[in-house]
Amino acid sequence: MQQEEGLGRRINALRLAELTSHICERPDPTPLCIWGPAGVGKTEIVRDLARDREWGFVEIAPAQFEEMGDFHGLPAIETAADGTEVTVYRPPAWAPRGVGPGILLLDDFNRADDRILRGLMQLLQLGRFPSWALPDNWQIILTANPEGGDYSVTPLDPAMTTRMLHVTLGFDAKQWARWASDAGIAPSAIDFVLLYPELIARGERTTPRSLVQFFRSVEAVEWKRELDLVETLAASALDPSTVTAFLAFVRGEMDQIPAPESVISATTPDAIPRVVQGVLANDRIDRLNVLSTRVVVRAGEADLVIDPRVQANLRAFLIALPKDLAVSMHQQLLALDRTEITDGLLDRDVALHLAG
Repeated sequence: MQQEEGLGRRINALRLAELTSHICERPDPTPLCIWGPAGVGKTEIVRDLARDREWGFVEIAPAQFEEMGDFHGLPAIETAADGTEVTVYRPPAWAPRGVGPGILLLDDFNRADDRILRGLMQLLQLGRFPSWALPDNWQIILTANPEGGDYSVTPLDPAMTTRMLHVTLGFDAKQWARWASDAGIAPSAIDFVLLYPELIARGERTTPRSLVQFFRSVEAVEWKRELDLVETLAASALDPSTVTAFLAFVRGEMDQIPAPESVISATTPDAIPRVVQGVLANDRIDRLNVLSTRVVVRAGEADLVIDPRVQANLRAFLIALPKDLAVSMHQQLLALDRTEITDGLLDRDVALHLAG
């Protein structure tokens, strides 16, 4: 079995969190395997879910185990009720204890040796070994890298794959931007990712994880003044094509895109067209596209109160955008599924502009 993308439907981080939560809350949970390239955020999403829900959480990497005894536990001699001595296995210290909800994460599952994988089939099927069993309301989640690519993995046969549900995590720049904003990533760094999402989605060394590492390393650096240092740090973490694009981004003043608050928090809607024209100077539609995406990201954040002023500013921004970009942004705003935004966009002038 060879697959470049993994198994199951390709979904983004938000949908994965919703799916994982749904599966974990079922009365008869089935193991879920999350496929995806390295660094896309599979493990972090599961960790965050367990932390946010205050669930029990145990994380192990089967590739680090050499013998099935590492899972069963070490043997010990005990005296049975009839006086005979018997061999028993003492559960490992990491084995989950206590009633759930809880998640047992088998991280990088298919990097383990085939012998280890075969030995785990009983745990996946029945939720137990001879020496210990998963407590009630505990769920097994697995992460795996795609087969048939550049990863050193052990192929899974149907006897293994049919014991689990499967889904593939894809990179979604807008979802990442929402996370990055909450995580304190520099706005200009977020702008870069929104401008060049294909570099992250297709890169080998450039992944969401390596990007965050790079952005953290240049937090205290003036990018233009210390461009040589920025280039060195970028080359240490990212694909050459990403390094080239980032340097062009810095030199081309792309980091000067206004913050989304320049639109959302404008004192009056009359100021919005001037913001758009300033960004669009010299036909920089790429800048305007990034700004519109960042406005959508900000509009979707829970801490933003969508009052009448914000509604008016969003309407003014849509009307000031070129039609194609306005239609795209309008769809993205509706997809946020916030009633106050949807109601605020019910406007004759907006409809006429979108209709062209």
